[in-house]
Amino acid sequence: FLSSQIEAGNAPVALTVQGKRLDEWTMRFDGRLPHEPPTSPVSSATPTQTLELVPFGSQMLRISEFPVIGIPPAALTEWSEDFSGDYSQRWLVHRGSFMQGGNLHLPQSAKGIASRAVLSDFVYDAEVTVGDKGDAGIIFRTSNASVGTDHYLGYYVGINAEANIVTFGKSNNTWLPTTFKSHPIEAGNVHHIRVEARGPQIRVWVDDMNAPLIEARDETFATGNLGVRSYSNKSAFGKLSARAI
Repeated sequence: FLSSQIEAGNAPVALTVQGKRLDEWTMRFDGRLPHEPPTSPVSSATPTQTLELVPFGSQMLRISEFPVIGIPPAALTEWSEDFSGDYSQRWLVHRGSFMQGGNLHLPQSAKGIASRAVLSDFVYDAEVTVGDKGDAGIIFRTSNASVGTDHYLGYYVGINAEANIVTFGKSNNTWLPTTFKSHPIEAGNVHHIRVEARGPQIRVWVDDMNAPLIEARDETFATGNLGVRSYSNKSAFGKLSARAI
């Protein structure tokens, strides 16, 4: 095609399809882009509508993937991830990632969301390696994740080798740390993080599974996806697992 054949606001061709509105699929808080599509299949009780699709780039709102209407899968009771095979089919990663040594590596200011891992009350275990600058860890009860370090709703537990601390906090598109605990963290070494979320009660273990390092209470987020997050110059994630309680 010649560049003049597709002009912004002047689509040369359109495709008409039938679809239903998903009330939970919304624009980001700043109105700059839509949230990622819900994982298919999804249910919708709204009426069927006629939609007009135009070529990519001829309008401002660009969508490459639409969710499929159907019967959602049953709620998870157990989940695990070792990043084998094509993990990109199971994960939504913002800001890029790569595999090395059987681990998922994220650059600074990146996060990954496990598309199918939606849990409310659970125990979540993760193998996390952090660099000598910044922190990295796990996110949980997460929703509305989008491009940007703190653009998500949910909780975060991170480890920091530079300061030897473990951090617990939450984001509502703005990061709010709530608890800091001193704990020896070695850059480049694997650390075992465990989170138990039971209603508003949240407990965190790091390496020593005999006694929780952090015990907190927060009622902001009740359910959502599991994931990982990096605010470190180097971070890696090994085996992950979770079970409902």
